[in-house]
Formats: sequence, structure tokens, C-alpha cells
Amino acid sequence: MKLVDELNNYYRKFGLKKIREDYIELNEDVLSYSELFFHLDNPNSISGANVRVLNVGDMSFSIQGTKRSVSSIYRVVDQRKHTVNFKDVFLSLKHIFGNMDDYLFTYNSGDYHEPSLGATVSYSNIYANGFLIVKCKYFQTINDEHLESIPLVIEYNLNNLSYVFGDEETNEFSVEQVRDSEFSSYIFEEIEFENENILFTSHISESEIHLREKRYILAYISLIKSCKDVEIIKGKTGIFSEKYIDNMKRIREIYFEIKNEYLNQKAIVDSDGLKEDKDE
Repeated sequence: MKLVDELNNYYRKFGLKKIREDYIELNEDVLSYSELFFHLDNPNSISGANVRVLNVGDMSFSIQGTKRSVSSIYRVVDQRKHTVNFKDVFLSLKHIFGNMDDYLFTYNSGDYHEPSLGATVSYSNIYANGFLIVKCKYFQTINDEHLESIPLVIEYNLNNLSYVFGDEETNEFSVEQVRDSEFSSYIFEEIEFENENILFTSHISESEIHLREKRYILAYISLIKSCKDVEIIKGKTGIFSEKYIDNMKRIREIYFEIKNEYLNQKAIVDSDGLKEDKDE
């Protein structure tokens, strides 16, 4: 059965309709399955949820700053009859994919003011192995008035879900295509030179932080971003500039640090596995 059918079946108890477009993004801290489940175990249900499913077949990428535009399918929950909370969202993944203890999860949340709506928009994102899999968004306030009943939007990225949890051979997009689409905006954006240096430094710092915390996939993704920054810097300073040469040296250093740390960690895990087999 297709992933979208599995999600629809899971949410059938909440009631279903409708189609629209939205944006998706990418970010932050890695948690284990048990930590994430505890974090999402919020007793306060949220009324009036829209369950949105990103349809891989309809996915199209376009440059929108640092975001990519995607076609998405979502299901509207009848708020008079049903409620959904973040724990329900995560349970839907466990319901479909089973044991999730072997994956690293990212969870981050925050809010921002949306002037066009006169609203404070809050969001919570879930990532698996560095890939955005679910995005939740809701209005916290409108015209400075607090809303007791919060309409929640839940987006599932089918492509990333299939890549992380599914059979890699059946995926419609490879991981390389997803990353190229995610980071292509860094090549085409017109950014001031000093701003680009700030971006490069920021992405290098992100990579170093993830490396220290043994988040190798996220460290590598941040390093890819810094490579895109360097390409823009090279176009403005030339291939023989001191700035470009220094930046490339730093990228190479971090790349080998990530590679060596990852291989060392993998060797330890493999060694422990062999030891357990011998003990048996």
C-alpha cells in the first residue's frame, strides 16, 4: 500500500478533505526516539487540525529565497468532532514504519510574526536523519488576541519519509536530487559579498557543532551549504584569492574530520556487534 494511503487510513478517524500549496524548510537539534516521544507527549490536544500530505508525484522545486516550493495535499479535520496533538502525529509514523529506535530525530520549534495576517505563527518541525519529515504550524495570536482554539496544519514530506524509512530503490527522488534542490538557491541568490562570508562562517560553525555532538549527517549537510557559499565567493574574488583558498582549506579539514569520526564510530559499532555475536 502507498505511503499516502497509509497516512490517510491512520487519519480516517479524524475525518478528511482538500488540496493546496505551501513551503517547507530544514534545521536543528537531534533527539533519540524516546526523547522525542517524551517531548511530544503533550496532554493538551489542539482543535481543528489540517492534516496535509505532500504528494511526491506533484512535487516541483522553485527558488524562493532559501525555501523550496512544493505542491502538497492536506486533509481538513472537522474541528467540531475531533482533535489532534503532536503525539498523534508521531504515533502515525510509528504506526506506519514500526520500530524507529535506529534513527536520529530532529525536533525544533519557534514562532514568528506574519504581518499580512496580523498573526503570530508558531511552528514545530520533525526531522529524521537530517531530513524534514513532518512540519506543524498554527496561529498563536491574531491581531494581538490569544486564540484558545488553535487550527493546526500538519505536513508530511512523502519523499523524505520514503528515503529515510522506506525501500531506497522505490524512491522517485534520490538523496542527491533532494539535496541539490534544497541548496540550489544558494547558487542563484544575489547576495552581498560580506553577507556571503557571514553565511559561510555560520554554516561552517553549524557543521563543527554537529560534529562535536556526533551528528554526522547534519554536519555533512551544513558543510554542503558552506560549499555553495564558497562558489559564490569564488565568483566575486577569483579562484586564486586568499579568501577562497582559506575557505576551501577549512572545508577540506572539516570534511576529513567528519569522515574520520564517522568511520571510527562505525568501527566501534561494528566491533560491538561482532563481540555480541561471538558471545552468543
